[in-house]
Amino acid sequence: MLIHSTMLSRDANGPGHRAVVWFQGCRLKCPGCFNPETHSFGGGWRATASALFRELLPGTGLTGLTISGGEPMHQPSGLRDFLRLVNRRRPDWMVGMFTGYTQPELDAGRYWTIGMAQDSYNELLRARIWREIQKCLDWAVMGRFDSARKTAQGLVASANQQVVYFSSRDPQAGE
Repeated sequence: MLIHSTMLSRDANGPGHRAVVWFQGCRLKCPGCFNPETHSFGGGWRATASALFRELLPGTGLTGLTISGGEPMHQPSGLRDFLRLVNRRRPDWMVGMFTGYTQPELDAGRYWTIGMAQDSYNELLRARIWREIQKCLDWAVMGRFDSARKTAQGLVASANQQVVYFSSRDPQAGE
């Protein structure tokens, strides 16, 4: 995986004390994005799922993990492997993700990925990988950031985005 940065014990990007992993690379490049330095695929550092998890272990008192970017769904296989490891080793962590894609786009496999041809066969594969990722998430903020619709409503940054829940753990409740 190509990673921009990590941070431990952050009280933003979700409830409680969290680790945050920012993926490097984004083709969406939403105007007014909060993290334009994560757009280039030429920056960041490479990490395996296990190496990235080991980097998060020293975080004491962590209650969750947030995946952000860049665009995490541009690297779905690595993201899936990392989240599976997190779910196995830290099932107590509430896991959330910020993505510029909508749920219908991801469900249909209509998202761009590093190293995977953009054809109908691979849309089926991408849709399957998204379903596997979804099983590892408690919630996701979904939809492209729209600076014209900027808001400060909980986890969403623009009014067109939505929080989608994949488990009964509610990120708004601050579990």
